[in-house]
Amino acid sequence: MRRLAWSALFCLLATSASAQSITSFAPDTTSDAARHRTPPDMVDVPVWFGLELAPWAGPASRFESQELTEVGHSTPWLGVSAAWPWKGPQQGWLSAGYSHWEFDPLLGVTSTPSGPGVLIVQLPLSLDRFMVRTGVDQLIGRDHIVSGAIGLGAGAGFGWAQAGLLLQSVSVATGELVAHAFVFVRPVPTIRLGVGASGAVSAEYLDGEITGPWQHVELVLRLEQALRLPKRIVPGL
Repeated sequence: MRRLAWSALFCLLATSASAQSITSFAPDTTSDAARHRTPPDMVDVPVWFGLELAPWAGPASRFESQELTEVGHSTPWLGVSAAWPWKGPQQGWLSAGYSHWEFDPLLGVTSTPSGPGVLIVQLPLSLDRFMVRTGVDQLIGRDHIVSGAIGLGAGAGFGWAQAGLLLQSVSVATGELVAHAFVFVRPVPTIRLGVGASGAVSAEYLDGEITGPWQHVELVLRLEQALRLPKRIVPGL
């Protein structure tokens, strides 16, 4: 069995050697660079589509005066994103996604002018939202292997809130202001990986009242693919 393996290896090496000239310095077309090179009849368009995930929320996240439950009970963001060239070194962006938040109950005592304090008990609260966010980023090192983006945006959406033992959910309309910063790495020209932080100030409209504003900070991960199109359908190319 060992002889058979060595014989196969020898044949493979001999075949490889005979397929190339000893004095040839031509580039290896089977390299990673060649495999990821744009085909002659295609063009890479700097429009990025991808997945966006915020698996953890920062310690500043809270709803009114209720703090988040233990790490892992909330999913701050799970969605899809798109980014496209804008004016100069900027890009526009759009993301749509879902978020789930769980907050601990609030216990406290408040004083009254005419008597002893009153115990305030607030039930655990869960908040589910579907959101659309959009904004503009300032790019740093565009088209480099390592680049950055700092941006602002706004979001709007809808969802429902449920307090602890209550079975009835309350419909929620929500709006927010968003700021984020990313660092991107491009292992190949058409794929980029991003890691960054996002912070938002949100307000909810439920039961005829506006609640908030409340703040949340998120760690965000991105995986994006650039758009590659046939030259015949891209104007000017």
